[in-house]
Amino acid sequence: MTYSSWKLKRDKKILDEIEKIGKYLGLSDKIIEDAKKIYFKTVEKNFLRKIRSNLCPAVVIYAAAVQNARPLSWRDLGDTTQIPIKSIARAYRRLRRFVLEKKPHLTARDWIPYLVKKLELSEEVEKKALALEEISRSKITGKAEGIASACIYAASMLAGERRTQKEIISVARISEVTIRNRFQELKRIIDFELY
Repeated sequence: MTYSSWKLKRDKKILDEIEKIGKYLGLSDKIIEDAKKIYFKTVEKNFLRKIRSNLCPAVVIYAAAVQNARPLSWRDLGDTTQIPIKSIARAYRRLRRFVLEKKPHLTARDWIPYLVKKLELSEEVEKKALALEEISRSKITGKAEGIASACIYAASMLAGERRTQKEIISVARISEVTIRNRFQELKRIIDFELY
């Protein structure tokens, strides 16, 4: 099977775009290389016919980040690529269904180090947040980002490096209601007084 010139141009353009987006988001070289491998897997399985080609770089970058347990929010990716979040999410679900092997979702444990680093908190806060997450695992409902944010909020108060809910939600990209509800659940489970 010969590869026509337009396919080579398309591949080069998409690979360059993957590299550019990855560098802009500050992703490691390993994640960028994994994104390129996933792209070639999509070409091999003829998946590009199922999604628009301008979505492909964003979708494979997100898939590579998930495979490497590197939290990456839809909103960050959408802001970077100027593509609607719903389109990226829909294309990713299709990619996951047709191309990728089943991988576990990111947990709150994966999100905590990422958020602590973004919030410029100490290692002590990270350890306390991980301990709180361990105690409350499977007892708090909701998405991993919300649970991790509540654990970090509580741990930052316990460690004396208090961050406001607004500061945490701006980094985690969740709503105020989410962090408030997860924090209330955490307080009931851990049964501690922070004030």
